[in-house]
Amino acid sequence: MGSRTRCLGLVLAMMAVNSIYMQTLRQQELIRLLDAEEATIEEIETDPLVEIRPELDQVDPRSR
Repeated sequence: MGSRTRCLGLVLAMMAVNSIYMQTLRQQELIRLLDAEEATIEEIETDPLVEIRPELDQVDPRSR
């Protein structure tokens, strides 16, 4: 395997990790806003950067 191939692999891996990290930060921020009642469920559901798992759709944030 050439050094260019290894370098490209490393860059792609770093980009994937960065993407996952940024999505996690965005999810944490939206959860914080929801808990502080600064955002509504509808705003979070329509945010294209957030993946909402089906089992979380039934959770009332005030029940925590």
